[in-house]
Amino acid sequence: MRKTILILFLMAGSLSAQSQEKPNNWSVGAGLGWFHYINTIQMPRVKNAAVTDHVGYTFRFMWEPEHRLSMGLESGYYTIYSIDSKPAGNWAGGSAKLTALPLLLSFRIRVLPDFYLSGGPGLTIMFSEVNVLGSEANSSFLSLANLHISALYRKKINDRFDIGGEVKFVNFGKTEDYGYSVQLIGSYHFRFRK
Repeated sequence: MRKTILILFLMAGSLSAQSQEKPNNWSVGAGLGWFHYINTIQMPRVKNAAVTDHVGYTFRFMWEPEHRLSMGLESGYYTIYSIDSKPAGNWAGGSAKLTALPLLLSFRIRVLPDFYLSGGPGLTIMFSEVNVLGSEANSSFLSLANLHISALYRKKINDRFDIGGEVKFVNFGKTEDYGYSVQLIGSYHFRFRK
């Protein structure tokens, strides 16, 4: 994994060195929209009580040279599932919530003038909250084998701003959880010459 990241940064440096005369193009973007967890919970009572639809957030910082390929970092915040189960019979009831804060490499390629495909690996900090019989337990853990794949359509508003829609699939390797998201994305572009 370390070798892969080192190779990617060296590639980025060599691309940057080759475009000395052209401006550097960078963008920062944010988005929000619907996130759906593909429910893989094994316990039927818990599985049926899980809320699997939440609002998801995306944040990204991209280097966008005057080529088809862009690269950068992507983060966000996703509630994977939340459970609020009432007591019934021998079941004590309780609540649980699993959230994720990813940090992913993002490689994006322009397929058509306004249509892009992107994806990449990364890590995710996952937060678990469980409350049963008035006792609360919180924990966090690191997931290393994560992946995102997305399709983005964006349209320029002016030279600095664009807005678009994105469909994204996310895999969280540690917990073997999956989800997909449909988001509205906005970006601000800034440029400078070396």
